[in-house]
Amino acid sequence: MHSIAFAISCMYENSLSSFKTLSPDSQGQTAFHLGDLLPTHAHFNPLWVMAYDDFPLDVIRLKELWQKQAKEENAWYLFYHDPFVQYCKFDDEGNVIESSSQGKP
Repeated sequence: MHSIAFAISCMYENSLSSFKTLSPDSQGQTAFHLGDLLPTHAHFNPLWVMAYDDFPLDVIRLKELWQKQAKEENAWYLFYHDPFVQYCKFDDEGNVIESSSQGKP
């Protein structure tokens, strides 16, 4: 089990006025909390968007943008809606490679 303590910074995306992502950083490690763009680890595929999204094409574009940046930074992803995974890292195919798994991913 990992212990994470991060300093938090927020980044805003202009095309979605209500969207922001948190980018915590601690001891050289970064994590992304993408909110409803990536509510659970199962939504990693950019094409998996929430049914209530008014702008699904924007969501797909943003997920691809943040996933590229997260890959470059070897970042963690944080989740608040996921019953099994609080945080994790993904490989290039979207498989969980390291996590706080609370049962199964």
